[in-house]
Amino acid sequence: MNKKIAGVITLYSPCKEVLDNVRTYIGDLDVLFVVDNSDNPNDILLNDLLKNEKTVCIHRSGNVGLAKALNLGAERALQLGYEYLFTIDQDSRADQGMIGSMIPYLSGDKVGIVSPRHILTGKSCAAPSSKHDSPFYVMTSGNILNLMAYNVCGPFCDQLFIDGVDQEYCLRLREKGYSIVQVNTACLFHNLGEVHAVLGLKMISHSPLRTYYISRNSLYIANRYENKFRAFCNHLHITLFKLFIKACVFEDFKILRLRMMWRAYTDYKNGILGKYSG
Repeated sequence: MNKKIAGVITLYSPCKEVLDNVRTYIGDLDVLFVVDNSDNPNDILLNDLLKNEKTVCIHRSGNVGLAKALNLGAERALQLGYEYLFTIDQDSRADQGMIGSMIPYLSGDKVGIVSPRHILTGKSCAAPSSKHDSPFYVMTSGNILNLMAYNVCGPFCDQLFIDGVDQEYCLRLREKGYSIVQVNTACLFHNLGEVHAVLGLKMISHSPLRTYYISRNSLYIANRYENKFRAFCNHLHITLFKLFIKACVFEDFKILRLRMMWRAYTDYKNGILGKYSG
């Protein structure tokens, strides 16, 4: 099945590793739009990335957030007549043949997203128990988005700015009757954050600012979709409780993290979304 696919990558203070990551998938794309959200862009690194004739920079004037970056890529892809958009983070790299393994699953008007299997850094891509699944939601990185579904469901929610953008969009796709397919034979190696060992357990740690976005946006999503997807929204509340316990017991900067969670709650209650203003 021959599909023309555009891609969009979101940069934020990238390191040289991003150049190697891009090489793992750009051969399967027709064009890769680059959205640089860096507050202080690395012009040398960006120019190295743009040496590939398939890469096109469409934004480099400050941090507009992940959702807006994805929308910029989707809008440009639609303007150029593409039907599919590959969305990727700077810290993700594709296993050999990943996109090719995903393309056959794009058939059907009601397939909203085709996703690879996400493998955390340091783990291997073991043989899957099934060729594909239909998870409730998938992370944005490595997805192929059906742009016809994007036209129906609307743009990514830029009021969320960063965290929860993937969850909210998958819920909106499902609300409109679209399916989500995860291809388990297609692997994406992904770094979710700093990994710390505490009492023999490995934990992924995010910054206090990311804790704010995770908390505020989870509350927003749970409220928005509670009636339609109650079980998933209950899961979000449980995840928030675990985040609170982790901040109290296991994380560093405990007081700051708890303050950020309280600020997230008060901002949510006051309808304050978008980029953190503190």
